[in-house]
Amino acid sequence: MAVTQATNSITLVAGEDLRDKQFHLLEIVEFQGIGVVKLTGQSSRPSCVLSMNPNENIDTNGLGVPVALLQGVFKVKSFAGITAGQYVMPSQSVDEKGTVTGVDTIYDIPIQTISIGIALETVSAGAVFEVFAQITRYGV
Repeated sequence: MAVTQATNSITLVAGEDLRDKQFHLLEIVEFQGIGVVKLTGQSSRPSCVLSMNPNENIDTNGLGVPVALLQGVFKVKSFAGITAGQYVMPSQSVDEKGTVTGVDTIYDIPIQTISIGIALETVSAGAVFEVFAQITRYGV
């Protein structure tokens, strides 16, 4: 990919174990009065992406983890094959929460679902790829 851009990252507290979840979508949820990050589902509010893989020997629940904001160009992990130019949104997979899938038009975005951007690459399932941030919502 020909895109080069620094990614804005911050540290947020993990609300669950995020080992092996680099490039998965996260949402901010409330836990005991503070915002923590957890893997997103399709009807969630994606907020950021886990930008580095945590130490595989440490449960991250309750620890600070580095996250990339959904702005500019960022990387995510696909659940299914993605075609460059598709709208990218959280997948419906229960087994692979935090991964993304793509649709061809704004009208294909399910009601109550947010597209996080436009795919910049064509990739197969399970691949990490770049997305141009463009939050889009169709329906109410």
